[in-house]
Amino acid sequence: MQEHRQKSQTQMLIIHALTQDPELTRTQIARTIGRKKTPHLTALLDQMVQDGILEHRIVQFHNGVSGYVYSLTQAYRGELFS
Repeated sequence: MQEHRQKSQTQMLIIHALTQDPELTRTQIARTIGRKKTPHLTALLDQMVQDGILEHRIVQFHNGVSGYVYSLTQAYRGELFS
């Protein structure tokens, strides 16, 4: 069973993951931060996009399925490394 984390802690883990690897899918993010791809995680990623922290684009994977790839926005990346 997964241990409950505060939303801010999960956000920081996502940000850290995307500083290590500039583009990740939802599944890759979940694995990197030790979580499952749940509606809660998807909602948090969507909120981070709305807040201008993340951006996403839709890609077609090798198996023909479309999915989201996330990255830090240029503006947020600038804040982190300034």
